[in-house]
Amino acid sequence: MINILISLVGSNPVPVYCLNKYLLGEFRTQEECKQIPKPNKLLFVFSDDTKIYYEGIKKRLENECENMIEVCNLQSNQNYADMIEKQIKEKLDEINSKDEIKTIILNNTGGTKPMAIYSTVAVYRFAKKHSNVQEIECYIDPNQNKIRINSLIHPEKYNSNNNYLPRDKDLRFYLRDTTMEDILTIHGMPLNYYGTNNEKLLPNFYENIKIISKKKLKEFAYNILNKDEYQTEYTNFFSLLRMLEYMSKENNYKLYMKLLKEYYGIELDEDRRINPLNKENFKNIFNSYLEKKESSWLKESLPSITEILDSINNGDDAEDIYKFLSGTWLEYYIMIAAEEAIEKAGLKEEIKLFHSFVCYLDKNNKGSHFEVDLIALKGYQLIAFTCTTDSTKPLTKSKSFEGLHRVEQLGGEHAKLCIVNMADSRDELDRQLVGFNSNFYKSKEIICKEDLKSYDYLVKRLKDILER
Repeated sequence: MINILISLVGSNPVPVYCLNKYLLGEFRTQEECKQIPKPNKLLFVFSDDTKIYYEGIKKRLENECENMIEVCNLQSNQNYADMIEKQIKEKLDEINSKDEIKTIILNNTGGTKPMAIYSTVAVYRFAKKHSNVQEIECYIDPNQNKIRINSLIHPEKYNSNNNYLPRDKDLRFYLRDTTMEDILTIHGMPLNYYGTNNEKLLPNFYENIKIISKKKLKEFAYNILNKDEYQTEYTNFFSLLRMLEYMSKENNYKLYMKLLKEYYGIELDEDRRINPLNKENFKNIFNSYLEKKESSWLKESLPSITEILDSINNGDDAEDIYKFLSGTWLEYYIMIAAEEAIEKAGLKEEIKLFHSFVCYLDKNNKGSHFEVDLIALKGYQLIAFTCTTDSTKPLTKSKSFEGLHRVEQLGGEHAKLCIVNMADSRDELDRQLVGFNSNFYKSKEIICKEDLKSYDYLVKRLKDILER
């Protein structure tokens, strides 16, 4: 007897993968299996456009579903009602001719609207024709993180008290072993650039990637966030330094030299261009700056700056410290607060953190990629943090829109975005984002300067976000 799970594959493969993974799980109770039996046949319905996502799902499920998979490739017919119903019906007839179908579980979350409607019609008509067949429709509720269940033929079997699974915890707990390899693979993103060789893409811990200690980082952040004159000098200094870095690569090199001499007292050979981020130039620029009275904010916020500069041994060290001082300190600050929030919430086994995570889009082009400042992976749910130390509207808004796009790309409506910025209030940015997408607008969080000022309050806010 066949218990078949039909999955419609659309551009968001996360709920398809998760529902298959859960229903195949050994942790399900006998009582629950009476409600939805464990599948012993999987039918994936996809189009030419979404075949890549099916292949990724299949790859990650292979160990659990060998010889169980059937496919229905709609090719380019994903919007044609008659073709959808016909192809699914023919596939069900074919399977039923070999072994009698007992239950059809239809996961109609994905695919086009015509796929959702006419796959349901095909299943309904098949179950009406074969009266012994149990028919169940289901989907993953992105708000409750539960599987919602219904039946068109026997709607009386399900009500608000029993139309969801799991019954105790939510789906993220049972799928807490989901990895970033799973997320990337089901989205058709290559793993070859990570050099994993089937190894794990391991989460980050601040202690392993730190530039300074947690205590010094908190002190540095406190000064920048709570002393307006420090934030002004910080913004002026690094805005100029970013401009210098940019101009060193462009044709207007003489202006770069003029600014470097005017602001830092460094004279350069006109015929020899330099990279401001190589070891010696970086030290010269910062040591010259530290002699100026305007640098008092940096010396007071980070008393160990001289020792940090002395520790630079190569260009990579210089670039890491430059990135830290010019902005990634905020990512690290969020990271250590998230680590503490996870521990206080008792979620260390359920949430994994990944700092500065690069997602490659093309296996043949390493340059085609994007980066997420910080990812918290809670089961299958991706919570992305986009951070900027800029408080100006254009950059904050553009970073927010990019973050919303990347979150949609990686997790669809099941993912969340947390926008971290230095604006004084979240209200204006909130108004600017309201028209982007109603689902993401509802699920996003904005952390502004007021939330960042107190480390303890920040931990409390992150704990609340990560517990939900």
